[in-house]
Amino acid sequence: MSMLPPEVHTAVNQLLVGLQSPDNVIRTQAEHELIESWAKPRPDVLLMALAEQISGADDAGVSSFPFGSPFLAVSHF
Repeated sequence: MSMLPPEVHTAVNQLLVGLQSPDNVIRTQAEHELIESWAKPRPDVLLMALAEQISGADDAGVSSFPFGSPFLAVSHF
C-alpha cells in the first residue's frame, strides 16, 4: 500500500525516466528538477517515493537505478 498519492508516483517516475535519458538536455533538466523541485523543498517525500518506486518496480532500470550517482551527493544541495 502506497502512502503517497498517485500523482507523486507519476512525477517521480517521469523524473527517473528523465534521469536515465541518453539525451544530455533531458537529463540535465531532470537533474535540475530533482534538486529544485524535490531534494531541496521536500526530501522526505522524495525519499519515500523513491523507496516505494524501487520496492514495486517491474522495470529493471528503476529497480537498479544508480542512486549513488554524483547528482544525488549531499554537496549539490
